[in-house]
Amino acid sequence: MNTVKIRICGNDYLIKGNESEEYVQKIGLFVDKKMSSIMRESPSLSISMAAVLTAVNTADDYFKERDQANRQKANLDDSESKYKELQSRIKIMNSKIEKLTQTNEELKAALSDTAEQLQKAKNEFR
Repeated sequence: MNTVKIRICGNDYLIKGNESEEYVQKIGLFVDKKMSSIMRESPSLSISMAAVLTAVNTADDYFKERDQANRQKANLDDSESKYKELQSRIKIMNSKIEKLTQTNEELKAALSDTAEQLQKAKNEFR
C-alpha cells in the first residue's frame, strides 16, 4: 500500500491506497483545480462548502459521462446486432445465389439438350 502526500487548497493530505503515486498526484491536482476554481468564483465559501460543491460537480460529470458511455454501449450493441443480422442475411443470400446458379446450369444443360433435339428433328424433316 502506498502513502502519497497531496495538496488541495493549501492543505496537505496523506492518501493511502494501491494506486501509483503519479496517479494519486494526478487525482489530487484535479480536485485542487476544481476546488480552487469554485473558491475563485465564490470567495465567501468555506473549504468544506467548496469541497461539497466540488464533489457534486464531479459526481455530475461522472453521471453524465457514465450515461454517455451507456448510450454508446447501447449503440454498439445495436450495431453488433445489426451486423449479425446482416451476416445472417448474407449467408441466406449466398445460399440462394448458389441454388440459382445451380438451377441456371441445369437450365443451360436442358436448353442445350433441347437445341440438339430440335436440330435432330430439323435434320430428319429435310
